[in-house]
Amino acid sequence: MSTPPPTTQQHEPRTLRSRLSDQLLATGHIRTPAVEAAFRTVLRHTYAPEVPVETAYAADVIPTRHAPDGRISSSVSAPW
Repeated sequence: MSTPPPTTQQHEPRTLRSRLSDQLLATGHIRTPAVEAAFRTVLRHTYAPEVPVETAYAADVIPTRHAPDGRISSSVSAPW
């Protein structure tokens, strides 16, 4: 079994999750304490294990499947 390479603090899920939550708060997408708590708690990267952790915490959709013509046919929703 191989060990994953060490990550720098700026690429750790906790740091990325906090940064995304702060960004969503600042832009008004998070409006309640319950939603904020969910964003700060839920491990978004576990729902998209095939992408880099940085991609999982980007403020964008995460494509998970593509149709034969290349269009996105399934995705993890954008956090906003």
